[in-house]
Amino acid sequence: MSNQQESTRKSSDFLLLLLMSALVAAWGIAGALDVPNRTEAGFVLDRDHVISELTPGGPAERVNMQEGDRVIGIAGQRIEDTANILRLPRVEPGERRAYVVERGDQTIRYRPAFQAISPRAQHIEYLSTIVGLGFLLIPLAACLTRPNAATRILFLMGLGLSLSFFSGPYIQAYDIRSIAAVVAELFFLLGLGAMVHFLLLFPSPRPSLVAGWGRKLVYWPILLIWALIAWRILFTPQADSMPAFVGQFISGVGITVFLVFGLFLLLRNYSRTDRATRKRLGLNLMMWGTAAAIIPAAVARLASMVSAHTPLPGQDYYFVALVLVPATWALSASKSEHL
Repeated sequence: MSNQQESTRKSSDFLLLLLMSALVAAWGIAGALDVPNRTEAGFVLDRDHVISELTPGGPAERVNMQEGDRVIGIAGQRIEDTANILRLPRVEPGERRAYVVERGDQTIRYRPAFQAISPRAQHIEYLSTIVGLGFLLIPLAACLTRPNAATRILFLMGLGLSLSFFSGPYIQAYDIRSIAAVVAELFFLLGLGAMVHFLLLFPSPRPSLVAGWGRKLVYWPILLIWALIAWRILFTPQADSMPAFVGQFISGVGITVFLVFGLFLLLRNYSRTDRATRKRLGLNLMMWGTAAAIIPAAVARLASMVSAHTPLPGQDYYFVALVLVPATWALSASKSEHL
């Protein structure tokens, strides 16, 4: 390849990276700008559609809905009829929506007036957008300033995983909203696969990755999980149906396996690297940054499982520490010169 062709290829790659980043960032920022328009009824449902928590002084409490009520209908639709419920338009502030609940042997109808989500919830949404931009822009900066195989894969990881922090703007047309959700899920899952790909590549490539079949073992399961999620989004089986349960279970287990395998690879790579290499590539910082990122979220998750009504102080904000993952991983990847 001539110098001119190489220069043209690098310019094309540069523009493609910027275009992809701009599109994803625009999606996240548009979602943040839409936060003040979001509303809530002031209650939380568990998996059985039972009200598990009421917002003190919120719309539901003001009309005398109670914890333990089982919601069986929304706006004239059965709660199990997921497809029709998802097609309902977003409720505007002050607008009422009909709910039918079961309380013991009684069937009661309520029409709470929705209100804007709380300032706390809005702050959390804005922080989530900032963390998502961190996942997107920090690896992008590493890829542009120190381009190598590790930083390129890390950029793909950040591009995909950033979407898990972006809620995106509200799209009124249900079909377009569904297609956008399917595309976002694809990018997120590819980001998850890129995370495993990165850990197989850095600090030294695994033989399976060099041979090529290792990449297939990473990305083919990702596409299978995406197909299951896309089917659930586009065809929307009833919430209590067996196909919906099986699809949700398999996709949930698949994502969990990828996360656990990624953590295993991180620990394995660190333990098999000598001290001099750890220092040269910044692996100590990468390891401690990852620990500082995931331990608070893991502790908060365990605490909520043990006692959902006694949260840890400020646990809703623990996720902000996750931005340490792209920050410390990008620093390490940018030091790799042989990839």
